[in-house]
Amino acid sequence: MFRGKRKTYIYQEKLQGVERFSLWVNLTHIPYGILMPVLIARVVTRAVAGEVKAVAGFAAALLALLAAFLLLQVRLQTAQKQKVLEAEQRCRLKLYRQFYANPLHLLHRSSLGGNLENFSNDLVTVTQRLMTDRPGMAAAGAETLLFGAYLLWLSPLAGAIILGISLLQVIPPLIVRKYLQVNYDKCRRIEGDITNFIITAFQGFLLIKLYGLKDWWLGKLNEIYKRYWVIGNESVFANRSQTGMYALLDNVLKYGTYCIIGLLLLGGLLSVDAGVQAIALSTGIYGAVKRAFETLPRFAMADLAQERILKWYGQTDGPTVGPRGAWEGSRIRMEGVRFSYEESLLTIPLAEMDMEKINILRGPNGIGKSTLFRLLAGMEEAREGTVLIGDRHPGELGKECFPAAFFYLLQEDPAFELTPEEMYDSVEEGLAGQGLDRERLRRNAERLGADSALLRERKISQMSQGERKKVFLALAFALSPRLLLLDEPTNHLDGAGKAALLELLKERRGGAVIITHDELFDGLEGCRFRLREGRLYHE
Repeated sequence: MFRGKRKTYIYQEKLQGVERFSLWVNLTHIPYGILMPVLIARVVTRAVAGEVKAVAGFAAALLALLAAFLLLQVRLQTAQKQKVLEAEQRCRLKLYRQFYANPLHLLHRSSLGGNLENFSNDLVTVTQRLMTDRPGMAAAGAETLLFGAYLLWLSPLAGAIILGISLLQVIPPLIVRKYLQVNYDKCRRIEGDITNFIITAFQGFLLIKLYGLKDWWLGKLNEIYKRYWVIGNESVFANRSQTGMYALLDNVLKYGTYCIIGLLLLGGLLSVDAGVQAIALSTGIYGAVKRAFETLPRFAMADLAQERILKWYGQTDGPTVGPRGAWEGSRIRMEGVRFSYEESLLTIPLAEMDMEKINILRGPNGIGKSTLFRLLAGMEEAREGTVLIGDRHPGELGKECFPAAFFYLLQEDPAFELTPEEMYDSVEEGLAGQGLDRERLRRNAERLGADSALLRERKISQMSQGERKKVFLALAFALSPRLLLLDEPTNHLDGAGKAALLELLKERRGGAVIITHDELFDGLEGCRFRLREGRLYHE
């Protein structure tokens, strides 16, 4: 999508307005940077000549110019910061939308820590390149050219010397650029690992406490931090080296310029007025050249950050097998399927399920039943063989299939920070005109034991696991999907909830595939399957 054009930056079109505004803000420094040396030179030459009134007049003009420029900069920089924040948020939302447009297997396999790095550090690095770094470099180049041209007009000799020695500032970024690039990528990876590990504690801190795993967890975290300490030290060393070299160069350039201008004045090759302006202008030239060269390593880091973000764009240009959309047919077919994490997990030579019937899937824990569901949903991809939902591979199912035609109820229901009614509203909005029978949804919830007050007033995150299960089951049966996958649907349900679920399944016009250990479903008509030693058997 973007890889064929190296200089085409992601989000470039969205950020062009902010980039132009930032460039204009930076360019306002140029007239100020030329007027100030002129006024300073006038003050010095009039002071040397003993013209007190003229000195006072030029000094007042200098102070007025300084006050006006500072006031203008405050206003412009405030507006710029607001535009930058707004644009960054728009890009963030675009990245979120693109992230969710990816195939389920990529989302399932992605790490939370890595994703957070993409959404925070990487995104900021990429957008800052366009909103601040690129306009800053362009303005620095313009400032160098205009200041240099004016200085060359005043004194070709002084101008050539100052412009020449300003190029010494290319040395620090060239020396440390490689290390900054490498350490940026290393830091992003290790910070993602730290985030993932800390999140495991947030999700399971009670178990860590109950099982006495605190010392193990802290020790493991300390190991990761030791690796981070090494990488961080390398990164800090590279940054400090660049800063130290710039500090040394700043002093060399500053005092070297004084010496050079002094020698030119003593030799009669430069007037006092031109000498004062040359010293004042040299500060602007050195600063502009320094800003330009400092930006170069950030461009390199932005390229790395863009590569990390582009993985979420490259996978959605087209389907992996065929055109996306709904499926035709009513059978699930698995042929020659092999899937494993480390050791062999699933080996299914041939199996079929009828989506218009109730299919009960049993087997010991850890045998791969939930993994089979993830294969059917497209969250995992078979290493070998074919998985078909009707006439389509799971990866070909379009977004319009979920959840209206394909509903997958996981064992553990998500704890969203919104009420069930708010979630139902959002689901209905995403159905794109297909509609959601809210009256049927309400009846389902009441039958399962979730009254209207619970749906309206309690956030899902504040509910018990049984209450959450009822909320999602009510939605599943209200949608009447063509394919309904239920993974241990009776988990956490009370007796009344189980009885209501059984009745809803009997009334359903269509089938379902159910993973269960519960004898509740033994009386249902349908097909029985057992997963044993990685193979699926029809009973």
